[in-house]
Amino acid sequence: MKKIQMIIIASSLTALLGCATPRTLVLRAPAVSMTEISFDAGAKFSSAGAIKSRFCPGDNASTDDGDLNIGLIDELIAKAQKTSGAKYIANAQFFTQGNCMLLEGTSMK
Repeated sequence: MKKIQMIIIASSLTALLGCATPRTLVLRAPAVSMTEISFDAGAKFSSAGAIKSRFCPGDNASTDDGDLNIGLIDELIAKAQKTSGAKYIANAQFFTQGNCMLLEGTSMK
């Protein structure tokens, strides 16, 4: 009986760990924005808190200008800015997880 329990536990752990998709760091950037090209010297912004966002192929595009050169990171930045109201995202870190892109950073307004 104990042997069967051990086999079930080992199988369950293998299945659980095998299905976990690791995150891989792709890019770190001090600041990113899809709405602002640059800011005037001395421009003041305040932190609006941590932001996390995800964009996967097949998600609704945030950029509807018909530009076929918009990639997953561009869509991810646009989505994060749209949902948070951020002017830009500071300390941005981009990760892949499966086919998706993840963004973690600080929303700046």
